[in-house]
Amino acid sequence: MNDNNIPVAKAIFDTTARARKKIEIANFAVLDAVVAMAELQDPLAPAVFGASAETLQKLANMDKAKINALMMTGLPIFLLRVASPEFQAALEGSGSEDALLRALLESYSEQLPITSL
Repeated sequence: MNDNNIPVAKAIFDTTARARKKIEIANFAVLDAVVAMAELQDPLAPAVFGASAETLQKLANMDKAKINALMMTGLPIFLLRVASPEFQAALEGSGSEDALLRALLESYSEQLPITSL
């Protein structure tokens, strides 16, 4: 049953405790990155996170108790760019690091400033 009316205090993602904890850790890492980029008013933040600067700023300024409760449900607050059809095709093709990087970069709505060593 998919009940979208569950209070956050009672919501637990029904997966293994280990997976839920790993997702929780990832959620907090993503939020830390959002907050850092929002605080610095990094112009790339919207492209990196796929959300408007205004939305990211609201998320960064959100009451920590509210956001922490949500993050601890074990539901991910992020999507994986590696799930894109382009990345999947690169995995099935040569699977080289260069092909995977190209596919990952193509998943962004704008070109990111990637430097070379």
